[in-house]
Amino acid sequence: MEKSFLRKVLIIKLSYLSLSIAVNALILFIAMLVSGESFDDWIRVFTFISLFQLVFNIIALKVLGEEIFSLSNLFLIFSYLFHFGHVVLFFLQVDLDHQNVLITNSVSAELLKKASEFTLFVQAFVAIGMMVNFIKPLKLDVAAHYPIGRNQVAHYMGIICVLIGLGPMIYIDITKVMAFLQNGYLATFELEVSNIYILARLTIVGIMLIIVANRESTKLATILVAITVLYEVFSMFSGGRGKAVVTILATIYLYTKVIKKVRLRIFLTYFVFGYFLINIINTIREFRLTSGDINSFVRILSNQNLFNPFIDIVYEFGGTMLTVCFSILYFPQHVPIQWGTNYLFSVFTWLPSSIGNLEYFIDKVQYITFFPGTTEKFMGGSYIGELYYSFNLYGIGMAIFVGLFISFISRKIREGIVFYSPLRIVLGIILFSNMLWWVRDYFGSMLREVFWIALFLFGLKLIVTYFVYRKNYPV
Repeated sequence: MEKSFLRKVLIIKLSYLSLSIAVNALILFIAMLVSGESFDDWIRVFTFISLFQLVFNIIALKVLGEEIFSLSNLFLIFSYLFHFGHVVLFFLQVDLDHQNVLITNSVSAELLKKASEFTLFVQAFVAIGMMVNFIKPLKLDVAAHYPIGRNQVAHYMGIICVLIGLGPMIYIDITKVMAFLQNGYLATFELEVSNIYILARLTIVGIMLIIVANRESTKLATILVAITVLYEVFSMFSGGRGKAVVTILATIYLYTKVIKKVRLRIFLTYFVFGYFLINIINTIREFRLTSGDINSFVRILSNQNLFNPFIDIVYEFGGTMLTVCFSILYFPQHVPIQWGTNYLFSVFTWLPSSIGNLEYFIDKVQYITFFPGTTEKFMGGSYIGELYYSFNLYGIGMAIFVGLFISFISRKIREGIVFYSPLRIVLGIILFSNMLWWVRDYFGSMLREVFWIALFLFGLKLIVTYFVYRKNYPV
């Protein structure tokens, strides 16, 4: 009976997957059909079909067993927001002070069309890769086992991580804020803090461990999440916003999955908080271009368009398509196809710079350094531009492995929560935030932090477990 039921479920899921592939194929076919149209006609159709693709794929993933609030769906949303944000704003003809610096005015119409089509293909294959991973049922119905002392070990590990990371974190953020206020946003990139950044990140790791270890204490978890969010908002005053945003999302995800499920009242609270947070982010974006004091910040905040704050945030994050445009423009003319070696070389970027000259490997990973002239000076990465750099048009097919990878981690996070494995949950959440940032970063940068944190945590777990065991079972 059970095998028969599972076979029917498999057939149903395969039918949904086939339908999803067909719909995505139709969307891509329409995109190719309209590529020869005038720019105004093209952008009208393209904006509609790209948004439809996003919504459809989120619904399809939900039908196949993925949660709406999940790494998989957030990755698709971030990918759309970061790469198609300016296209949508141009189509809507929104009244922006920055209208003249939209990507649509920075590159040729033909180049933007090529980059947009490549991105649409990649996002389709990423989504299909995710769906393939959810054909297999999730193991969410097995009773969890709780080894003696697990919470105690996680709690002590969390405290140790916070004690190690708190000083470096405060030092880095205060130094960046002071540099920003004195010399502007670009001054924050000149600070030599990379060697202690991993130590600083142990603070958020420790907070997450404490939250998971004390999951029965809703009050403690709520206080820790509130402190984390407020501190991340403070860190935005250095001008950097993206990493803080994904950290906030990851922390809220942890809270809603481990501590308390989202209800309508809580959702509305988050929405209102997010609304005002976006206004603050937009204010920071404008403020970082000035060298003003706190009065200037208050003035800019008071002048924010309170009715349309999301327009500015889409503008702020939506320029990543420029990296894809330049990847298509300059590769393989300036650099040959890498055939995936840039992903393999990422391992070398995890090593401390003091052990030798790693510039060759770093340049291979951070591919925008190969853009000619000073093109890359004010640009970030893009996982889609990275695919083109590594495989050119073949990157479309390789995108399915990106989808498989993302959804695999998403599944493991959910299973870790069900089986209640604190270390697995926290490492999954750290991967969660880094993968969201991968949308506008590099593969090597995404995994470097996770590698060193995982190595530290496994060593720390052995030590703490030993002392907890001795305390509970003295010889």
